[in-house]
Amino acid sequence: HHKRLRWKGITRVWVVQHDIGWTAQLPAILSRFGDEADLLCEGLGPVDRTWNHAEEHNYAIAPDRKWGCVLPVTRYSVRLLEDQSRALAAGNVSYCEMRAATACWNAGWPCRAADIRGRGLLGPFTFYTSVQETRLNMSMCAPARARPGAEVTPEDERCHGSASAAAGAASSVGRLYHRTFEPGLQRSRLADCPMICPSDWEGWKE
Repeated sequence: HHKRLRWKGITRVWVVQHDIGWTAQLPAILSRFGDEADLLCEGLGPVDRTWNHAEEHNYAIAPDRKWGCVLPVTRYSVRLLEDQSRALAAGNVSYCEMRAATACWNAGWPCRAADIRGRGLLGPFTFYTSVQETRLNMSMCAPARARPGAEVTPEDERCHGSASAAAGAASSVGRLYHRTFEPGLQRSRLADCPMICPSDWEGWKE
């Protein structure tokens, strides 16, 4: 498929998992990340040797050459996808959260990787956060500066992580959130709301 992407003039591909939510417009948020990196992902860094997936690969990688990140929202350059495709065709397999990051770190060409948090466009982003999807685009979580004359409220701070983020330029185009859920679905008992969410949100069951 990466060859067809080249034919269409596409140079970068976003992969957004189903439990990502956002305020405002998704294209506007994604366009703010810039074009510098071949790989954008969350928590980019060296793999801890005690990580339970650290040895999940079938080819030799020195321990100090293993990199990883989590993938709820990830952007790949087409040239990195081509590199990944060649490696898989050669039979080189590794755990998904370190495959692209390790390949980019060890590439023989100038592959560039960056953490997606660099532009301040992520709101609370954890494994167990349950943010009700249908509430994200209501006024409670809408970008403060998108509401004419609005001041930053405690609800804005909870939705955007801090008063400065709620009032900042990044929040004027919206933010990404993980994990979201639909009304009526079972809320995880490990969810960290209401720490980051207004306590009067409705739509979940215990």
